[in-house]
Amino acid sequence: MRIELSTWPAVEDYFQRGNDLVVMAIGSTEEHGRHNPLGTDTLAPNLLLDKIDHDSGTVTLADGSVWPLTTNDFPTVDPADPYTHTPQEQHIIDKLVSEFVTADHLHRHIDFLYSHGSMYKVTNGNLLFHGCVPLNEDGTFSSMNCLGTWHAGRDYFDFCDHIARRAWRTGDRNALDWMWYLWIGFNSPASGRLVRTFERAYIADKSTWIEPMDPYYTLTTSPSVCDDIMHEFGVVPMACSPTGHIINGHTPVKTTKGEQPIRADGKLLVIDGGFCRAYHPKTGIAGYTLISSSRGCRLKSHQAFTTVAEALTRNVDIESETNRFDQADRRRMVSDTDSGAKIRSQIQDLRQLLDAYRNGAIEERA
Repeated sequence: MRIELSTWPAVEDYFQRGNDLVVMAIGSTEEHGRHNPLGTDTLAPNLLLDKIDHDSGTVTLADGSVWPLTTNDFPTVDPADPYTHTPQEQHIIDKLVSEFVTADHLHRHIDFLYSHGSMYKVTNGNLLFHGCVPLNEDGTFSSMNCLGTWHAGRDYFDFCDHIARRAWRTGDRNALDWMWYLWIGFNSPASGRLVRTFERAYIADKSTWIEPMDPYYTLTTSPSVCDDIMHEFGVVPMACSPTGHIINGHTPVKTTKGEQPIRADGKLLVIDGGFCRAYHPKTGIAGYTLISSSRGCRLKSHQAFTTVAEALTRNVDIESETNRFDQADRRRMVSDTDSGAKIRSQIQDLRQLLDAYRNGAIEERA
């Protein structure tokens, strides 16, 4: 195990199971709440300012390596106290915070997300979520100590959903801390990686940009691992469909490097790096559109739109390629969907109610 990526409960469990091999990075390993990794001090991108040597223009990373910075211009950073804001910086931060927390339009948007969204959704034989399901290297579900209780798999997602709603509803410190962790934590189902924000901004050597990722992102190329995940979340394929699907994003699909969005024999669909122009050089395309119809599923990949002028002068439009998969052996009907199951349940309830009236179990009202 890599101790700097693990929480104290995970370390305790690791040794209690008879293991004795640990890879320990050079740097701080101490507890920052039982849900944060021991290497939080060396992993958090905002804790590198004190590792900058302003005289030589270099920075020392968590592994002890020293790298030249692309700039040594940090006019508001005090080398003796690098994490203290100047009065001007604090004024800007206070103003931004005030504008965010008092913005009615933003408040309505967030209310909409919480009233309609969730950490995951199971519908019509599909499992949808943003990032990953934290896994161990052997494909088992990774356990997390969450405010004193252990959670893994679907149970962990349910906890994260609960704590995110608590953060919005009550704003207590534990819940707010978890919201930060969900955004950027290595074992967070919404992240699952170590973000190299500082390295990407200030170090030219791209080898420092590599972001360690949860085993989920490599193990889910296996159809059996995808089956285990879908079983954990109670995914049942539709009667006329050969398989269920996991649909998630978070990691841009680099088609320029041969990556494909359809993986694990069609059981995993990775759709990310969509229409945002900043992703086009990395992905090689301008996003995907997933279409599910009565005849099966299609995934359309789009080429980037150039300019209005080219569209008018050269008749250049958005070009798309279609990849068909999960072909239905017959036309899918409403009865095959989750809505169909609900309608059948309602019909059964009405029939039981009718029988109750007919046999006198319920008296008709005048």
